[in-house]
Amino acid sequence: MWISVLPIVIIWDPFQQQQQHCFKNGFTCPHYEHGNLSRILARCKWKDGKSERDMPRQIYCVNGPVLLVSRVYRCTQGHEIAGHDPRLLERILSGDIKFHLGHKLGFTAELCSLVFALASGGQTFHEIELFLAQRYLDNFAERKCRYSRHVTKYLEKNTSLDKDKLPKFPSFDVWRPTPSTDTVHQCFLYIFKENEQFFSAKYQ
Repeated sequence: MWISVLPIVIIWDPFQQQQQHCFKNGFTCPHYEHGNLSRILARCKWKDGKSERDMPRQIYCVNGPVLLVSRVYRCTQGHEIAGHDPRLLERILSGDIKFHLGHKLGFTAELCSLVFALASGGQTFHEIELFLAQRYLDNFAERKCRYSRHVTKYLEKNTSLDKDKLPKFPSFDVWRPTPSTDTVHQCFLYIFKENEQFFSAKYQ
């Protein structure tokens, strides 16, 4: 029942998930204070919201927001670096990264592919923005209805429980903001840049 309330999560631990390809020998801390000395990073915690400093990144996906929960690594000198730090991501093939992060916003590779397909089909960025906003709303409504059905069945089997004491389904404000026209534009540019050589060859 509670899964209808929980957000979708991407677990990102590149040292483990990409170990065979990119980090066979570990990864040295990139902090400038080390000079010529090497300091191997080790796993220490997650960006899982247990403190204000370790909040996960909320990024856009096709049907609603997604939380990026990254592993945090620490060197022997106490410097910490998140798994989604650009200095780590640049070591990984772009096709193996399921998200893209900017300074203020982020989005999944799945959303980029959808945006590019819609734009290639002739839809404007504003039309895609409206389409995604409706997808967010529809998915929110579907999850809310599913939660209500589960609550009803749960109370039928547990008649002594007080409905008001059960967790409330969050409001749609939790899912805001929906992807803006600027976000759609960034998704399109990301796909184009990733495949620029292909497009250049195709239309020469």
